[in-house]
Amino acid sequence: MARPDIVLDRFVLTPSSPEEGQAVEVYVLMIDPNGPRYDEERAVRDEVLRRPIGLIFDATEFPFEPESMHVLAVTGSPSGRAVATVLIYPEPPRARLFQMAVVADLRGKGLGRRLVWLAERLALERGVTLMELHSRRRRASFYQLFGYEEVGAPFLEIGMEHVLMEKSLSRR
Repeated sequence: MARPDIVLDRFVLTPSSPEEGQAVEVYVLMIDPNGPRYDEERAVRDEVLRRPIGLIFDATEFPFEPESMHVLAVTGSPSGRAVATVLIYPEPPRARLFQMAVVADLRGKGLGRRLVWLAERLALERGVTLMELHSRRRRASFYQLFGYEEVGAPFLEIGMEHVLMEKSLSRR
């Protein structure tokens, strides 16, 4: 039986100008990969990360996915529309942040920043002191904003140039 969703955070994304529309209430949930929301999480990942480059979801791509923490952001209420996700695979003292995705209409509003912060907090709570991730080369500057540094040479993953990035975590 799937574990119930856990509300990790709740906040409002406020538009910086009237052209950006209404404020959006966001709930961030820890979901069970065997639960009913997993298909919604996977759909966000597919829409944001796979379809734009001509790929389809492959359940075998991340063999550690079942043991990972699945974080899903939804709008309006805990049962609302799935709009962003990030997965964290903790293996203290390290953890891997992966499959970070925010739907197009909510990018640039601080939701991704909030998910990175939350992922780091969840990892710290589990004894992690080093977070790592594989970033698409063109997205590395986003993670650099949070103190992630490129490690080693770029490499190809899913046919695209990626970089390994790491950040030391500490309790502040």
